[in-house]
Amino acid sequence: MDPLLGVLAGYPVYAFGLLLNAGIVAGLGLTIWLARRRGITPPVVLDAAVWALPLGLVGSRLSYVALHWGEYAPNPLTAISFWEGGLSLPGAITLGLPVAWLALRWQRSPVGLCLDAGAAGVALGQAIGRLGCLAAGCAIGAPVGPDSSWPGLPVPDSTGLVAMRFPSQLVEAGGDLLLCAILLWVWRQRWAPGTVLAVYLLGYGLLRAAAEPFRGDSTLAGPLPAALWWGVLAAIAGAGLLVCRVPGRRAEGVAPAQSVQLDTPPR
Repeated sequence: MDPLLGVLAGYPVYAFGLLLNAGIVAGLGLTIWLARRRGITPPVVLDAAVWALPLGLVGSRLSYVALHWGEYAPNPLTAISFWEGGLSLPGAITLGLPVAWLALRWQRSPVGLCLDAGAAGVALGQAIGRLGCLAAGCAIGAPVGPDSSWPGLPVPDSTGLVAMRFPSQLVEAGGDLLLCAILLWVWRQRWAPGTVLAVYLLGYGLLRAAAEPFRGDSTLAGPLPAALWWGVLAAIAGAGLLVCRVPGRRAEGVAPAQSVQLDTPPR
C-alpha cells in the first residue's frame, strides 16, 4: 500500500491519517450508539470527547517524544510537529482516560456507563487505525528469516524499506477487533458500571504485552520494551478494577428524565 493515497484540494492524503481518523469516527459512533441504548444522550458523549480526544493526542505525542528524546534534543521545537508522525497509543490512553473521567464528572454524567461505552469504541477505533500502520511502517513487526516458523509478509518500515516481517499490524488489529467483540458481549450482560472498562484495560494490556516481543520498533525501558511495561501495568489496573466490580449488580442505564438533565451542565 502506498502511504500517499493522493492529493485532495491541494493537500496530500495519507493512508495512516485517513484510517486513523476513520477509526476515531467509527469508535465515537459506536460509543454514542451504545450510550443511547442506556438513556445517555449524544451530547454527553460528545462533550467529553471534545476534551478527551485532543488531550489524548497530546498524551500520545508526549509519550513518543519522551521515549525518543534523543531524536528531538538537538531541536526541541520539533517535538510539537505531531503531523510529521510519532504517536504512542499507550500515551493516548494514559492521558485520555483520566481526562474523559474528569469531563464526565464535571457534567455529572453516569461516569461508569459512559466509560464502558467508550471502551468498546476505543477498541474498534484501534483496530481500524492500526491498519494505517501497514503503509506508514509504524508498529512494524520483527524481521522473519526464510527458516522461521513465524508467518511473514513483505511490508515497509518507516523508511519505506520493504522486507519480510511478522505482520504485527494485522495481528494487533485482529486482536483489537476481537477485544471489541468481547467488550460488546460484556456490555450486553449489564454488569456493574465500570466492568467493560476493566475488561478493556485487562484485555488490551495483555494484548500489548504479548505483541511487543514480535515488534521490530520497540523502545526499551530498562531490559524490556516500554510498551510491555505499560501493558503489564494496564492489565494489573484492569484486573484490580474488575475485582472491585460486582457482577451480580445490574447496570440498567439512566431514567428518561435523567437523560434530559444530562444535557444541562452543572451550575
